[in-house]
Amino acid sequence: MADLKSVAEVVEGQRQLGHVLAQQRHGGLQVIALGARDAHRIALDGGLHFHLGILDDAGDFLGIFGGNAFAHLDHLLDLVAAHLFDLANVQKAHIHIALGQLVAQDVFDLDELEVGIAKHRDLFVLEFNGSRSALEVETCTDFLGRSVHGIADFDHIGFADGVKRRHVGSGCKDWECDNCPMILEQNVPLQPYNTFGIAARAQALVRVRGESDIQAILKDPQLLKLPRQVLGGGSNIVLTGDVKGLVLKMEVPGMRLALETEKAWIVEAGAGERWHDLVGWTLDQGCPGLENMALIPGTVGAAPVQNIGAYGVELQDRFHELDAIDLFTGEVFTLNAAQCGFGYRDSVFKHASHGPEDLGLAGRAVILRVRLALPKKWKPELGYLDLERKMAETGIASPDARTIFGWICQIRSAKLPDPVVIGNAGSFFKNPTVTPEQCADIIAREPKVVHYPMPDGTVKLAAGWLIDACGWKGKTVGHAGVYDKQALVLVNRGTPEHPCTGGEVMMLARAIQTSVYERFGIRLEPEPVVI
Repeated sequence: MADLKSVAEVVEGQRQLGHVLAQQRHGGLQVIALGARDAHRIALDGGLHFHLGILDDAGDFLGIFGGNAFAHLDHLLDLVAAHLFDLANVQKAHIHIALGQLVAQDVFDLDELEVGIAKHRDLFVLEFNGSRSALEVETCTDFLGRSVHGIADFDHIGFADGVKRRHVGSGCKDWECDNCPMILEQNVPLQPYNTFGIAARAQALVRVRGESDIQAILKDPQLLKLPRQVLGGGSNIVLTGDVKGLVLKMEVPGMRLALETEKAWIVEAGAGERWHDLVGWTLDQGCPGLENMALIPGTVGAAPVQNIGAYGVELQDRFHELDAIDLFTGEVFTLNAAQCGFGYRDSVFKHASHGPEDLGLAGRAVILRVRLALPKKWKPELGYLDLERKMAETGIASPDARTIFGWICQIRSAKLPDPVVIGNAGSFFKNPTVTPEQCADIIAREPKVVHYPMPDGTVKLAAGWLIDACGWKGKTVGHAGVYDKQALVLVNRGTPEHPCTGGEVMMLARAIQTSVYERFGIRLEPEPVVI
């Protein structure tokens, strides 16, 4: 992109690059002009996310540009921004770019730019105005380690127009990129980070990839005094306005077999991993047990908070322990199942503490990693009507875990809308539980009510059936509606010109609650967290 001299030309260049330079999740093309030779400025639009292809054998990728790699590094920014896009036969490496205190359309001369390469983390850091603002590029593969660090003397790399360069040692003043990888983003759009697709903004946001990010926040006097809101996959929240304070975007990665005992496989996953990805990964490893919970939206870190469950299996049935971090002291601690206080769609992470003896952890701690115990003596859980229908349709009386996984995905896909197509937060209301006497009373009035006896003697009623019986399926209030295929799901019927608001969603939810209570005497409880 060295010859691009305007944002318009940059956009056209990006269009030609196709899928290599990715779009934002909501479809808006990002604009980034990195040209050390001619452009002499950087134009930025919002928080940037894109995928960069790198060679399978990229250990000495600089050498492909000629016999003297250094000669081609006179325009290293051009190299990063453009040259690699022309390479074929690539492997996918996600590169996350987080803007520090840069804002849209800020323009900086390159003589104010300092380039840093972190020694111990795979970061490429661009710093402006004496480190008061920063742009950080982080790769999930050893991209820099196999390229720039492979050069004998980093100082031999040339940079045009007075651009400075250095290896980062103990830190980069306000924006630490070695010992403290935390990067703060301000005025961040949250629409891409909530599956309902509600437009809202965060005053400030930090992407948490480990305990060190939380500990860095606790060392910052300005960040320490801000109220905090934890955000995972955004599949279980309703935003009713902009979020003041600091949003902790949980992106802790990793999945591994942590331990194998005589009775179970203990698998561990980072809080930022998608739950459905973990379910598929465990099956790939030959460790069944989570298949009934396939396609549940959200992240691994949110699973214990909500004690997620579906089709006869709940998280507490497979839970081993978790690691969390104290948001006031920065200490990491471990909780077992009993200490998590699991209940139906409930845990200690949903309750605030009201005293020293109160065990509520809402606002006090956030989950970093979760470990699950998957029993080696596996048996299928098939006690739901939808699964019984699948067995009858296919003639498979004893399905294996992979088959059940496929059935669950088919069932959920047929019933629930894809958030990418229609914004939603999954099941909006909890299935209420009643006593056998209450259930008998309802059956006397409504013989077709869908209900399930529970092991503790209570009876679970299908909230979707109750809502449908009240005539809400397919109805709309403002730009929020009830899904026409599953009354338990509220959806975003807004448009870019007339977006759905969190207020409209909650107005619809309250109207449904009133109808169900007036007809059945049952109060429905929302599943999502209202912010």
